[in-house]
Amino acid sequence: MDFTKEQKLAIDLRDKNILVSAAAGSGKTAILIERLVNKVLGVGGDRIDIDRFLIVTFTKDAASEMKERIEAKLNDRMSNTCDELEIDYIQKQLGLLGKTSISTIHAFCYKLIKTYFNQLNLEPNMKIGSDIDVNLLKQEILEEVIEEEFTKKNEEFYRLCDAYEKVNEIDYIKSILLKIYSFSQSTVFPKKWLEEKVSLLEQENASIFEESLFVDITDELKSLEKLILRAIGLAEKPNGPAHYLNIFETDYQNLLNIDKTNLFTIINSLNKIYFMKLPSKRKKSDLNENLKENAKSLRTDFKERIEYLTKTYGILVDETILAKTAQTGKIFREFIRLVNIFEEKYTIRKKEAGILDYNDLEHYAIELLINDNDGKIEYTEIAKELGKYYKEVYIDEYQDVNDAQENILKAISNNGSISFMVGDVKQSIYKFRLTNPKIFLNKYETFKKSIKEFENNNVCIDLSKNFRSRKNILMAVNDIFGQLMNENVGDIVYDETQQLYVGNEYDFGQVTDIATHCELHLLEILKNKDVPDNDINKDNNVNESDSSNVELEAKMVANLIKDIVKGNANPKIIYDKQIGAYRPVEFRDIVILVRSKKNSTIFEEELHKMNINAYAEVSKSFFNAIEIELMINFLKIIDNINQDIPLISVLRSSLVGLDFNELSDIRTQSLEGSFYEACKSFMVNNKNDKLIEFFNMIYNFRKLANMVPVSELINQIYLETGYLRYVTMLDNGELKASNLRILKQEAINFEENMQTGLFNFINYLNKLSNNPENLLQQAKLGTDQNNLVKIKSIHKSKGLEFPIVFLSNSHTKFNTTDIQEDILIHNELGFGAKLRDVALSLDYTTLPYLAIKNKIKNENISEEMRILYVALTRAKEKLIITGITDNYDKLIKDSMLYSEEKMDILTIRKQTSYLKWIMLSLMTNKYINPATGTKDALWSIKKWSSKDFALNQTEQIAHPMIDNILNQITKISYSENKINIFEKLNYKYVHQLATTLPQKTTVTQFQNNIQNSNREAYIPKFIKETNFHKHKSLLRGNIIHEVFEHLDYLKYTSVEAIKTNLIKLIKDKKIDSQALEIIDINTLYSFANSDIICRMRKSSLSFKEQSFIYEMPLDEFIGETVLVQGIVDAYFEEEEKIILIDYKTGLLNKNNINKYEKQINLYATALEAITKKFVIEKYLYLYTIDEFIKI
Repeated sequence: MDFTKEQKLAIDLRDKNILVSAAAGSGKTAILIERLVNKVLGVGGDRIDIDRFLIVTFTKDAASEMKERIEAKLNDRMSNTCDELEIDYIQKQLGLLGKTSISTIHAFCYKLIKTYFNQLNLEPNMKIGSDIDVNLLKQEILEEVIEEEFTKKNEEFYRLCDAYEKVNEIDYIKSILLKIYSFSQSTVFPKKWLEEKVSLLEQENASIFEESLFVDITDELKSLEKLILRAIGLAEKPNGPAHYLNIFETDYQNLLNIDKTNLFTIINSLNKIYFMKLPSKRKKSDLNENLKENAKSLRTDFKERIEYLTKTYGILVDETILAKTAQTGKIFREFIRLVNIFEEKYTIRKKEAGILDYNDLEHYAIELLINDNDGKIEYTEIAKELGKYYKEVYIDEYQDVNDAQENILKAISNNGSISFMVGDVKQSIYKFRLTNPKIFLNKYETFKKSIKEFENNNVCIDLSKNFRSRKNILMAVNDIFGQLMNENVGDIVYDETQQLYVGNEYDFGQVTDIATHCELHLLEILKNKDVPDNDINKDNNVNESDSSNVELEAKMVANLIKDIVKGNANPKIIYDKQIGAYRPVEFRDIVILVRSKKNSTIFEEELHKMNINAYAEVSKSFFNAIEIELMINFLKIIDNINQDIPLISVLRSSLVGLDFNELSDIRTQSLEGSFYEACKSFMVNNKNDKLIEFFNMIYNFRKLANMVPVSELINQIYLETGYLRYVTMLDNGELKASNLRILKQEAINFEENMQTGLFNFINYLNKLSNNPENLLQQAKLGTDQNNLVKIKSIHKSKGLEFPIVFLSNSHTKFNTTDIQEDILIHNELGFGAKLRDVALSLDYTTLPYLAIKNKIKNENISEEMRILYVALTRAKEKLIITGITDNYDKLIKDSMLYSEEKMDILTIRKQTSYLKWIMLSLMTNKYINPATGTKDALWSIKKWSSKDFALNQTEQIAHPMIDNILNQITKISYSENKINIFEKLNYKYVHQLATTLPQKTTVTQFQNNIQNSNREAYIPKFIKETNFHKHKSLLRGNIIHEVFEHLDYLKYTSVEAIKTNLIKLIKDKKIDSQALEIIDINTLYSFANSDIICRMRKSSLSFKEQSFIYEMPLDEFIGETVLVQGIVDAYFEEEEKIILIDYKTGLLNKNNINKYEKQINLYATALEAITKKFVIEKYLYLYTIDEFIKI
């Protein structure tokens, strides 16, 4: 391989700390390996044994690949020499390769810990805990911490709960604690960092936050100055709106008059700005309407930005707001106290369990290598020893390290080793992992770049030649980021050192039909006419949550792909390196990149509908797989057969195969007791071989469960039922079988952690399924050997390349949920929070909160810019961007209005999607033809209408009918069974859509699918006069509901009788022992003597806690049903009519019960269908206000 001058410099330069800024496709891994092998073999200097190098990669796969490539390189060198000594030396290096430190940073830290465990007071057999075990342990300890605090009656803790607790969700407090803990772990000394940042809030001096906001607001004012000057320029043009000029100049003067001494003088000045109304249009025949409208739009934007600044920052001059900063310090002091308690407990429990998490690996390594002596870093003897041992430290993907990892690596390199760091800050896209691109940037700015300065020990080398993409793609990328990326947006100036230059000159020859220009395809979906127009800086009116819009875009992409593969669109051929020649485009050459994973499956489905093989690489919850749900139900009935829902689920499944009529016959045999009891009664009077065989099998498994580990039990279930073999014959059988193997592996993992028993394993699975982290994922289908269109997230595509890249959903708005949270954390500024005044039920935006919010927002925008860079640089031959707009002409017009050769920073930051960024750039591009493209065009833009892909025109999967195929064969004779055979071969399942629905669902799940929001009204005071604070809200609700379930309120109507009944229920262990502390006896008395319950008492027939299963038809799908299960709290009959009651024990009032109407209506529908009687009255009983609400 011929290396460029810059690559050779990176390979050959010795005895320097080298930072290689390697642009996309510049061959960074190749030069790292070449440099390493040359050093090992002594090319240009002394030989160094390969185990004297420390090579750190970002992923395990990258480490494995690097080892393989190094081994291949050494073998290649060995095959090209006849020198026996040389051969012996290379063989020695190949032998050392196995123990060479080529690994992730965490694997290296683990190696250190295993070596020096005694100095850390750890056991030698500590292992890395799985993500599942670690997360479950964290949740368990957080529960303990919160419960303990409730029992201590700590006023500071109560105030914290008042300020940040959500109704009925103590989980929110836990999430904040976990967020603070996790963030602190990315710092070098977590406890020290926490203390410093809390102290910053407690000080009266808020200068660090004021300075940060001062920079933000002055940048905004500079941008506004440019904006109003552009409006003035338009007014001064011939035929321009000269009648606006005086007002524009007044606006400009008002801007210049702002006192920029400090943050508060600016805010006071902004509060005094007054905007005059623009005069009406003058009768001037030569007035250019476009100039007038453009000038008016610029002024409107100017005015709205000033008003936004005044509204956002104006509150900061309020003395009340300023006083809140110190109060947030007190709140965070309490948070930090709880975090420290959590960390202490967590550390102890991890040691007891013999596990380490990934944060432990970093911080134990820091403990071994670094001492903090009153703020001065000192290196330990271990660090000095390692620095002498490792001659060079190689760090791949250096832009993705965090502060803790950087200090670990520095502890070695600063003690005698040479650092060779390779990365590209433009591809730093892992902010959610708390990486810090500033580490790379600081070195990039301070290391010497000039050849003349290479006498310096710290050297920076730029690699700008791209060996991946065609020239047209590189030019397009350079144009976009040359205008958009800078030190404020993207964190680096996209100048000639960062631009991509052609390194891979494709062999064109006389080849035609190769990839030419890039393409932008915009689907116009007209917005609701009632919605007002938005300008370029406001949100798009396209409804991103509307799946039909995503489907339409997916159909558009599917059509484009089909045209390319059929040879009807550009490119018709691509260059295949493996065969060294051009060939026609295939599906496997194409990737669709999306920013959000949630739309990937919609694209996959739409491509399948058009007979395009596709696979979306998205994670799906393990517990949503039908085969897993069934197998867990099977385990549940082995553990406890008196569980109706799991039992019925298994009986209805392919394992037994009972239909609904058979299940109904069993239930009618015995209406009382469990379904298992009904089965036993049924088998006494009816012979059913399937049931007999099934229950014999269950009895055998129940015996086996007491004798063997759970993993072996699962293995025997697979063997004896044949279920594992069965699922392999279904669609996606390989995937389903892999899921079942994962279940078995989870049982093995469970047992390896010293846990046993089927009951415990089922509880373990329940915890996993309820964990918000969605820890366990379904197996993924291998796609390497299949001719599939791949659908990936942009993050998953990093480091990969594809001949043809579609960047879809480009109109999707940037995710800003992280800056909407009540508590924000920043590495430099620390903590910021909205502060709630509990008495007034008001939320205050504090000075630190606003400063940190701006900081995070700007950093997020920079990361989005880098993510876009990663997406656009994956393409080798063809780049196609797709998106949706609600007004194509307006998008073009507004983009042209705001576009410039060098875009203003604030204009870039105000955009809300990749599409808007791209459009800003394209409107200044001279190599573009919005219609069809020109010979020299870098881009073509095409507009599509939603009518082109109407949902009722879905192209069906092109499976030719069997008779059409057979009729093409002329020399064939048919038997008399031809018609029957053809009918069976052509059969289509009439309820195909039903195969996509769940087998069963609960009433609550059914309701939640319909009701988008589950949020309840805010209760200003978290802790009332009652003693609810002693208990978790979820536990409290369960206990209260238990009381209503077991209390005989029809019999006991006095306070004493009710209390006596509760004591007996506690003694009989039917309700929780804490019930008397939680429940309000007076409320129960009022309930038992209410008009509704008195009517129930007089009724001839009444029921409590009545469970049901109901096959519910879905109106929107003809002929399709879903199995709904639920429990009716209470109902009674009057004159053959039903009165239905549903208890609600949460903190509800009359104003926030709407979401439960659908739920009680579902109960009523089920009761009417089952009992054949009408439900004439429906009541919600709200325990917290002791009132029946008629629905």
